[in-house]
Amino acid sequence: MKSITRRDPGGNVLNNGEYYSKSNGAYRFSYTDPLGKRRQISAVNLEKLREKEKRIFHTLRSELNEYTGGNATLNDLFDIYMGTKDNIRKSTRDNYYYMYDRFVRPRFGTKKVGDYKYTDLLTFYNMLERAGLKYNTLDNIQTVVYPCFQMAMRDGIIPRNPAEGAKTEIRKNSGYYTSTIHPITKEEQIAFLEYIKDHEVYGRWYGMFTFMFGTGVRIGELAAVLWEDIDFEAEIISIKRAVSSERRVSGIRGIVISTPKTGSGIRDIPMFPEVKRELMKLYEQRPVSKKGVVIDGYKGFVFTNRDGGLVNQQSVNRVIRRAVEDYNATEASRAVKEKRPAVLLPHFTTHMIRHSFCSRLCENESNIKIIQAIMGHTDIRTTMEIYAEVSNNRKLQAFRQYGGEMGLR
Repeated sequence: MKSITRRDPGGNVLNNGEYYSKSNGAYRFSYTDPLGKRRQISAVNLEKLREKEKRIFHTLRSELNEYTGGNATLNDLFDIYMGTKDNIRKSTRDNYYYMYDRFVRPRFGTKKVGDYKYTDLLTFYNMLERAGLKYNTLDNIQTVVYPCFQMAMRDGIIPRNPAEGAKTEIRKNSGYYTSTIHPITKEEQIAFLEYIKDHEVYGRWYGMFTFMFGTGVRIGELAAVLWEDIDFEAEIISIKRAVSSERRVSGIRGIVISTPKTGSGIRDIPMFPEVKRELMKLYEQRPVSKKGVVIDGYKGFVFTNRDGGLVNQQSVNRVIRRAVEDYNATEASRAVKEKRPAVLLPHFTTHMIRHSFCSRLCENESNIKIIQAIMGHTDIRTTMEIYAEVSNNRKLQAFRQYGGEMGLR
C-alpha cells in the first residue's frame, strides 16, 4: 500500500499536523500539548508556520525540563495538575480555578516547587485567616494545593509534600473542632413543627419542614425535587439531582441543576405517613394553570418560594431563625403569665435538621448500611460518627435508668 503524501499548491510536502486551507490560502499546524489538549497555530505561508512550530517545540521542551528539573513554580504545577483532571465536573473545575487564581497564584504560587516548606503553608493559611477567611474557604484552598505537591512528589520532583498535615493544623487554629453540630431534640422538633403548623405567617412552610425532618435531604436536593420524583403509590421519594451554585471563572455564580457529585447521592427514601400526607396536600394545592419556573429544562418543582422560584439555604435558614425567635418570644411571655420556666427553642439550621434526622434514624435503626443509603453518605465513617454519638447517649441513659440496681453505695 502506497503512503499518501500531502502537498500544498506550491508542491511543498506537508508534515504531520500541517494543513493547507484552500478557502483562504493559510497554513495551520495542529498538535497536542503535554497536558493532552489539542491546540493549533496558523500562518500566512509554510515558512512562517514552521518558524512557529520550532518555537512551540522549544517551549514544550523547556516546560518539561523546568518541571522535571525542579524549576517549575507552584503555579506551573497547578496548571499541569488541572490538565490531568478530565473527570471532574465543570462547576468543580471552575471553583478550583477561582480559588487558586484569587488566593494562591498572584503571590504565594510564584516560588519554585522545591523551595516550599511546611511552615510556608502554615504561615500562608494563618495570613488568610487573619484576613477574615473562614475554615471552609481555607479547606478549599488546601484541597487545590495539596494534590499539586502530591503529584510532584510522586514524580520524584520533591522528596515530600510540604502541605501534608497542614489541613489538621488549620482546623485546630481556626477552632473548627469546637463547632460540633448537635441535633435538636425530638421534643424541640415537635414544638417547632406544632408552632408553625397553623401559623398565619409560617404555616405555608409546614409541609416543607415536615419533608425535611422526615427525609433528612440536603437543601440542594430538596430544591431539586420534582413531582415526578414522588411515587405516592409505592411511597418512595427518589433523589436524583441537586441544585448548586456554580462559580464561573470570572467569580460570578449561577444556579445549575445536575446529578449529585457522588453516586451515593442518588437514592430512594421511603415516605413516612406524615410526609406522604403533607406531600399530597401540596400536590392538590399546586398551581397547575400557572406556568412554573423552568431551570436547565426541569420543571414541576415541589418546593418553591412565594415568587415561584427555587428555595435556597439562605432563605430557609432565614425562615427558621424568624420562626424560632417568634416562638421564643411568645413562649417567654406565656411562661411569665403562667409562672413557669420558659421552654425555649435553640437556633438551628437546615444542616442541623439533616443531622437531627440522621440521629433519629440511628436511635431506631441498627443497620448502618441502611442509614448510610438513606442519608446518601459516600463514606460510611460519616454515618458511623453520628451513630457512635447516639450510641454513647443511649449508654448514658441506660446507666442512669438502672444505676440504682447495681448495688453501689
